Amino acid sequence: MAPADENGRPTTAGSAGARRLAIVLANYNQAAHLAASVERLQATCSLLRLEAELILVDDGSTDETWRESLVLASRYPNVRLHRQPENLGRGAAVAAGVRMAETDLVGTLDTDLEVPPHYVLPLVERIEAGADLAIAHRHYPLPLGVSRGWELGRWIAHKGYRLLTRAALQTPIDTLSGCKVLRRDRLIPVIDSIRDQRWFWDTELVVRARRAGLHVAEVDAFCPGKVEGSSTVDAVREMIAHLYWVAKLRRELDRGGRVPLSSRARRVAGR
Repeated sequence: MAPADENGRPTTAGSAGARRLAIVLANYNQAAHLAASVERLQATCSLLRLEAELILVDDGSTDETWRESLVLASRYPNVRLHRQPENLGRGAAVAAGVRMAETDLVGTLDTDLEVPPHYVLPLVERIEAGADLAIAHRHYPLPLGVSRGWELGRWIAHKGYRLLTRAALQTPIDTLSGCKVLRRDRLIPVIDSIRDQRWFWDTELVVRARRAGLHVAEVDAFCPGKVEGSSTVDAVREMIAHLYWVAKLRRELDRGGRVPLSSRARRVAGR
């Protein structure tokens, strides 16, 4: 039987005091940088004394992602694999990985490591302090200059979506952050209730978790941003899809009662 704290919750301590968790990477056509990201994540977890099981989920990739995943699994004993039967969406891939996890704590990261992986540790600490879901609140430097026009577009979209979710869904949290840690047993019922299985999945997770009365915390994370061309997302299509799902979820909240504005979310300084 796993050790438990004074409240009966399983502790995260592993061998020699290391914290144990699973980390899910949902991959769609990520062959170009999957190996480098896994190697960086392995090194970071070792330095932070995190005993991490890495779950690589291939969401129906059409490039060499699955072959790269097989190579990594043969190289690292802590890497497990799952292959979706087809491209089912980022949310479905993350959910599949969470369900595979054998630890109480499960983290997720974008495979390009847009949020540096060392932020996993303060997220774990927020869970240990009582949160059910801890999210990296992304902060980007304001991109100035003509050569950084692509980054500026992403920066504006990020800020705009934050304003939209705050106003329409009464959720001030960075809902689209791909870097988070959750208590598996508390969040599985929430995951089961999520309707969109693609990119709006992360927003639904946060909104539905708060509506269920779970404790959602944030940790400030300072990010360099994505490299141009590293994203596989069709930005225009996903923007339209997000607007549709925000309106749909807002109607559901109006029918069932709004999420209180007095959020239980707490934020601590990033590391």
